[in-house]
Amino acid sequence: MRISVLIATRNRRDDLYITLSNYKKQTYPDMEIVVVDNGSKDGTGAMIRENFPEVLYFFVPDNIVHQALNLGVELSSGDVIWRSDDDSFPQSPNAFKNLIELFKQFPQIHIIASNILNVNGNFRQISTWHPKALSTEKIPEIGYLTNTFTGAGAAIRREVFKKIGGFWNSFFYEELDFTARAIAAGFNARFFPNIITEHYGSKGERFKADRWVNSSVHRVRYEWRYFPFWRALGRFFVLFWFQLFIGIVLRVTPSAFFEGMFGMIAMAFATFRKERNVIPNEVLQKITLGESIWAGIFRFLEETCERTFAKIFRNAAKP
Repeated sequence: MRISVLIATRNRRDDLYITLSNYKKQTYPDMEIVVVDNGSKDGTGAMIRENFPEVLYFFVPDNIVHQALNLGVELSSGDVIWRSDDDSFPQSPNAFKNLIELFKQFPQIHIIASNILNVNGNFRQISTWHPKALSTEKIPEIGYLTNTFTGAGAAIRREVFKKIGGFWNSFFYEELDFTARAIAAGFNARFFPNIITEHYGSKGERFKADRWVNSSVHRVRYEWRYFPFWRALGRFFVLFWFQLFIGIVLRVTPSAFFEGMFGMIAMAFATFRKERNVIPNEVLQKITLGESIWAGIFRFLEETCERTFAKIFRNAAKP
């Protein structure tokens, strides 16, 4: 089985250099790396051609967001697509070897989500993105059931893309949406905490206000796509006020605040009119893993607060 590493990038030349250098350490031989460049102007292409001539590099003049990933899937040749950020890579050089063994041993597994280790200087924190508190010591042979993955590191069989299509055109909640469609189509997503991806959280191209607006709008899109009307409405109101609270905490500009507020309302109406694909309740249970919208918010706040306080203590400890 061939594995295709898929990376979309934009103006992160130095981060991408580190990432590609680490992918070259993988011991699994049948591997290709596909990089789709969303119009970088920092010399990314020259860096790849000089240092990584084996990488399949494709430049698009405009930022086509996640369509770059979908383009990369079409241009790749692997039986398994490894979704990666341009600032993340597997911790173990044997990660791909172990992944392919899992896919061969368990043909009923279609998506494998990895554990994400967020690294910021000396601070290292395992992400709590999974809805359940799971043991990392007694991991089932077939892994844990999951309802999403993170774009920093996940493996997806090509057949999933063939049946349900690619990612939606946003860098927010596209993994959650993709997995929901995959589960609804009968595919199986599993989480293996012992497969660890190191994610370095590049500071390049991260605009706080824009990220807040887009994350707010596209989470609303997800809720109205799949949930029954009254349940979607309830989840929308919770998310609406929570995102406004986060916007205030982040001190986004007034223009961005109103853009996000009205954007969420507009997205709710647009999704209801054009994208509704309500999923039956028994399948929704698999998609949510039984987690309420409130539990998801509290989990997010717990991780964010832990990361924030760690940053405060690090800064205080500096001479």
